[in-house]
Amino acid sequence: MLAAPIQAERDGGGVDERDDAPHCQVGEDRGRTRDDGDDASSEAPKVGGRIASVTIGARMARIAPIAALVVLGISAGAWSFGSTARPTKRVHFRVFSPSGKVVGLRVVRTLKGSCWTGSIGLQRPDAWRCLVGNEILDPCLESPRGGAVPLVCVTGRTAVRLKLTKPLPKKDANQPLKKFIPWRLLLSNGDVCERFTGTAAGSVQGQGLVFGCTSGGTTTYPDTSKSAWTVRYLPKSTNPSKVKKLTALQLLTVAQGIE
Repeated sequence: MLAAPIQAERDGGGVDERDDAPHCQVGEDRGRTRDDGDDASSEAPKVGGRIASVTIGARMARIAPIAALVVLGISAGAWSFGSTARPTKRVHFRVFSPSGKVVGLRVVRTLKGSCWTGSIGLQRPDAWRCLVGNEILDPCLESPRGGAVPLVCVTGRTAVRLKLTKPLPKKDANQPLKKFIPWRLLLSNGDVCERFTGTAAGSVQGQGLVFGCTSGGTTTYPDTSKSAWTVRYLPKSTNPSKVKKLTALQLLTVAQGIE
């Protein structure tokens, strides 16, 4: 699932940049997913005798990386690919204006389904993990007007409007974030990566490859100990089991972290 078009703030939606927020450490474990190298398995319900799942990496690999930059409203020249790393920008992703209007992406269809727990990819209280038939949609965002209004599920550069067949299970919602946990990463090479909501794509020296990228590559959870975050990047078609040392993977700077 690629980054959806982001509406400018003057239109009442899109992103809030958080350069003044304190830089945070590796994300917290909420019981449904693990960070910083562990397997990111989800507790999906079984549908028709099997566990329903959606593979993000396969969908993202079909989108050109440079298109992701355009989608995010960032030109290639806006980030230096040189040796001097700029601080990572932290961005708050929004699909609703305060009044509840959908902004920043195009809704292509309306479906009916239900949600059973908070989103794994976007670990905010307003984000849900939902099911339509055999397909999991994650994240699905709740309107500020409440669950009586259809949710908006991000499905790449577009979105699906989800009419609920049962009320949201509020007791199973994500708790308010105590620190920044990225859902998407814009890398300094122009690639856009999204957190897997199923099983991690392997590991190197115990570090899970937990983000799938538009190029087909994967990355570790970002090291956020410095103002410019970094990830270890595994290119497409490279078997992680063949990589013996984490330092053998390319070290890339994160231009933007999106929550």
